[in-house]
Formats: sequence, structure tokens, C-alpha cells
Amino acid sequence: MRGGILSAWVGITITYVVLTLSAFSTTFDVDVVPGASTGLAVAERVDQGPLSRMLSPALGTLGALRFTKRNWGLGATYTQELTVTAARLAQQAGAPISVSVTLAIPGTVVGTNATGRDNRTLVWSEIPADAPLWARTRTINWPAVFLAAAALAATAWAWGR
Repeated sequence: MRGGILSAWVGITITYVVLTLSAFSTTFDVDVVPGASTGLAVAERVDQGPLSRMLSPALGTLGALRFTKRNWGLGATYTQELTVTAARLAQQAGAPISVSVTLAIPGTVVGTNATGRDNRTLVWSEIPADAPLWARTRTINWPAVFLAAAALAATAWAWGR
């Protein structure tokens, strides 16, 4: 019986590692560029990676948003970066643009350059002069943690019998 339990856990571990290292990531990019005449154009890319951005760069962007979620099975990380090039150019010209950006994002904030918070929502009231607006969070998948703990407890109980 112990050999069967050990084999099952080896299989579960290998499956978890393979699934975690494969496709548990999502990236969403948005570029705002000058459009025809006096309009704006929005170019969006989902799961296109850095090579796709190099092959089709968005020249003359007025702003760009990059959102990434990485799921590690028992936890996940979220990262968002927002660049507002037009506002930065206006700041350099001495005519700052008023801005208000809010971000409600899951998890515990582990880093940000937000100027404030409103409960769990991050708030930016100005554009940083030297970097994009950014935030990083981590969250724990509690149902998966409890399921793994129950499976380990059941294994320990079966192993001891």
C-alpha cells in the first residue's frame, strides 16, 4: 500500500510541476497611438510576449498598459504597468496634465508607486516623472491549499495504518 501511495504522490508532483511551468500565465497589452486624422487608435495584444512587441512595435504611443497574471497553482502574482507618454511630455514642457488612475487588483500589494489608497483600491493622482505607474500583488489560492493539506493528511493517515 505504501508503494501505491508513494507512486500516486510522485505522479501528482510531476503533473503539478509540468502544469505550473507550462501555460499558467496571461499577458494583456494595450497601446494608444495616434489614429487617422485627429483620432486615436487602440492596439491590444493578449499573450503575445516580448517577441511580438519587438516585431510590431507601437511607435508614437500616447500611452501603454501591460497587465500580467502568473498562476503558480497555490498562488498567483499580478503585475500592471501604465505609461502615459503624453502626460510625461506635458510635464516636461511645464504644462502638467491632471490625472486620476485607480486600480482594484486582487491580492496583497507587494510593491507600487501609487500615491495613495482608497480601501483596497490603489490611487495615482499624478504621473511619476521617471517611471510608469506600476503595482505588483500576490494572492494565495486558499481552496487549493486546503485541498493539498487534506490530501497530505489523508496520506499520512493511510501511511500510518
